[in-house]
Amino acid sequence: MTIVTHALATTLGVRVLKLTGSDVVLAYVFGVGVDIDHAIKAPFYLRTPWYQYSPLVTQGFLVGVSDKAKEAILIVILLCTNLLLFLAPL
Repeated sequence: MTIVTHALATTLGVRVLKLTGSDVVLAYVFGVGVDIDHAIKAPFYLRTPWYQYSPLVTQGFLVGVSDKAKEAILIVILLCTNLLLFLAPL
């Protein structure tokens, strides 16, 4: 997931759970903070290509569909759900 999907999923969670005040801040810190962690660690991952040689391989979900297509589908679903909640609040 990218920062876009994390932000949309966090927004959806905030709306569904009806969070307010500092709870909203915490939700975004933990929901989108993952991407900040990736940005900080990326240079270290690029210098150590150990992951390419790991014997542990996972197949993931829907292996026949590209990751970009799965990301695009997820963004559309999250956008539609956020719009639905915006137009018809809980």
